[in-house]
Amino acid sequence: MYTPHHSDSPLIEEQDRPYAGYSFINYSRHYFNKQKYSFKAALEIGILGPNSKAREFQNTIHTIYGFQKSDGWDNQIQNALGVNFNFEYLKPLSKPSHSKIDLTSSSSLKLGTIFTNITTSIYIRLNLLKKPLNSFSNSILFKSNLSLKNSKHKNELFLFIRPQIGYAIYNATIQGGLFTNNSPVTFAITPFNFETEIGIKLALKRFDLEYTRTNYTKKLKEMIDNTNTYGSIKIAYKFN
Repeated sequence: MYTPHHSDSPLIEEQDRPYAGYSFINYSRHYFNKQKYSFKAALEIGILGPNSKAREFQNTIHTIYGFQKSDGWDNQIQNALGVNFNFEYLKPLSKPSHSKIDLTSSSSLKLGTIFTNITTSIYIRLNLLKKPLNSFSNSILFKSNLSLKNSKHKNELFLFIRPQIGYAIYNATIQGGLFTNNSPVTFAITPFNFETEIGIKLALKRFDLEYTRTNYTKKLKEMIDNTNTYGSIKIAYKFN
């Protein structure tokens, strides 16, 4: 769900970005070549616009928590089919023997009808345990601690930071559908953007616990805030 800064106003002139909702399913495969590199490929299929039901979901959540409903969804990005192919390449930059800190580079490409962009970033892990860091091919950071071949789940606790620079070619949540031109509010995107993700991750036997905070620069020049921030919490249980 994407809303403008003044999400309580229905006036188009007060919207610094379009309202947009995107619902999707994602299937991915992640391949690891021991300690040398990793490659991830994903297919994403979804719907952008009113059929995503983002408006109804957000207002339901706002009602539950007593927040004011967003009044500008009548001007949201209109329906469009979402088909995206996402690719990511990971390469460790530190020796496996490093016990306190390590670096892993990431290069990614998104290509499709919703998002088309390229990014490059560095993952930095800071170990909070006395034992050495798990290898990148068996870490909660890259969701690689789900290996079916490992009968024992290795515990992890670390801080991480991920600075990223990206170049956006297309963003349908701002520009509207790739093959349609019927959205009441659209904007041109800002191609270059910067993002920083920081957080803490804990893998304890079969449980994964994560908290992350993400800060990113303007994705379009009309945005009121120079930077935007959001947080996420994840709790997962591994059955294997």
